[in-house]
This record gives sequence, structure tokens and C-alpha cells, in this order.
Amino acid sequence: MPFQLGAFQEAGVVETRATERSLLAGGTVLYAVPNQGDRMAGGSPTPYPGGSPTPHQPPSSKLQMQLLDSPQRQILADGKDSAKIYAIISDENRDAPQSDVNLYLHNSIGTMAKPPLVIPAGHAIGSCSLVSTDIGSAEVGLDWSSPRVDGKNNLTIEFGPPIQRLKIEASAPSISLLDQPAIYRRVSRRKGYALSN
Repeated sequence: MPFQLGAFQEAGVVETRATERSLLAGGTVLYAVPNQGDRMAGGSPTPYPGGSPTPHQPPSSKLQMQLLDSPQRQILADGKDSAKIYAIISDENRDAPQSDVNLYLHNSIGTMAKPPLVIPAGHAIGSCSLVSTDIGSAEVGLDWSSPRVDGKNNLTIEFGPPIQRLKIEASAPSISLLDQPAIYRRVSRRKGYALSN
């Protein structure tokens, strides 16, 4: 379903979240930047997953990094459900870097794409996915980068028991064609942990 984001006065991170009772929660992260015409006219910026340097501002050599993850929920340790790791890179003016940035991330459990995570010149955001078949807390952080970035932060992503079984139950033991019973679904995880009703 299409949606429109509101106006932003400056560049920055926008996180969107999607929830539906019968599905696992989802989301994504964008880096919104106003284009040159919007900055000059005071109009609304256009958000997109990148960002270009602002022509009228001189580039800054000091780059800042922020790590984010989405969706904001426990990830199933089934090797398929994934957490998206986002790296936001910008200079002191919140503009995108003007050269490629190579990030070497580490994770304590699970599997990510082979490093480095490359953020191309002119873009302010890059991402990779983390999956796991082990239950537990995954610590994700930056080992080193080229060029150097400041503002390192670590993420903790929780992996929980995967879904093992789906059971459908009715509110009545027997149902006629005229009845309108309530139908319950029970999703079970490993070791019998109930996920939802």
C-alpha cells in the first residue's frame, strides 16, 4: 500500500514500521534529504534510501556512523527470518560521503554477508541482513572502516525459538452450518513455547 511521508526541514533518518495481527512485524529505514530546489524554496524534501551531497556546502572530512536494525522485534532463529542492519554515514553537515565507505562489521552469532559492507559515494545508507539458527543475543558492531568513521555503536538483536507448529481450534467441540464459532490459531515454537493465539 503506498503512503506519503510528511515534510522534513533537514536531512535525517526515517524509520517506518508495519504491523498486521496475522503476520510478523516488519519495517525499513530511509535517509531523507531535501533536494536543492526544496532547500532554496523551503519546500518539502524527498526521502529516498541514499542521499546526495549538497552542492552549496563544502564537504567535511569527518564522517559519522550510526547503526540501526529493523524490525524492532524478536527474530525467529530459523535461518530465514532476518534482521536488517542499517549503517548511516554522513558528514558534519548531514550530507552523504563523497567517496566509497567500506565497513567491516562483526556479529557474535548468526550469519551476515561477507564483509565489507560498501556504501557508494553519494549515498548515506547501506544495509545487510543477519540470520541465525541459534537462539540468543547477537551483538553487532564495527571492527574498522575505510575511510575512518566516528560514532561507533553496537546493536543487540534477539533471536528466539522458531515456529514449529500451527494448530487451529474452534470455540465449540462441534459446529453446525448455522453456528458462527470463534476460530483460534496457536503457533508453537521449539520446546512448546506459544507464540500467539
